[in-house]
Amino acid sequence: IKSSDLSDKGLVSATGGFQFSLALDSLGQVHSFGANEYGQCAQEQAGKHVPVPMIVQGLKAFKIVQVAAGRWHALALANDGQVLS
Repeated sequence: IKSSDLSDKGLVSATGGFQFSLALDSLGQVHSFGANEYGQCAQEQAGKHVPVPMIVQGLKAFKIVQVAAGRWHALALANDGQVLS
């Protein structure tokens, strides 16, 4: 990943699981990239590598304030207290 891929997004935090990463931007949007073998990047096609950070479309309706990742899963905490996986 090139540092410029997220540099203009106002990166707030990042976390990683097994061969994938999540980045949280200042607008509360989550970006994912890396291995997606089990759908852990929450991108359309499980099993397809995500080479550059992409917004997780399923979380766009939420303002995310924190992200966490495990071996093959990810969690997001919304500003209203909901935990999403």
